[in-house]
Amino acid sequence: MSVENIKVYIETGILEQYVLGDLTLEEMVQVESMAIQHEEVRNELDAIEQSLEKFAHQNAVQPPADLEKRIFEKLG
Repeated sequence: MSVENIKVYIETGILEQYVLGDLTLEEMVQVESMAIQHEEVRNELDAIEQSLEKFAHQNAVQPPADLEKRIFEKLG
């Protein structure tokens, strides 16, 4: 696969869908195969995963401090 084709593949959005879990099993296998075969795909996949993780941490909501206690009280 040429560098241009790899760039086009990356730009399709399939890597973002992979990270979000929005692909079929067949599509997931294809992405994983591409990531093994092409360092550019692997690097982009890593960057997307890191960006999503950073976003999640920045937007995380802390549960109330007494939540665990209330859950265990309800469970008995």
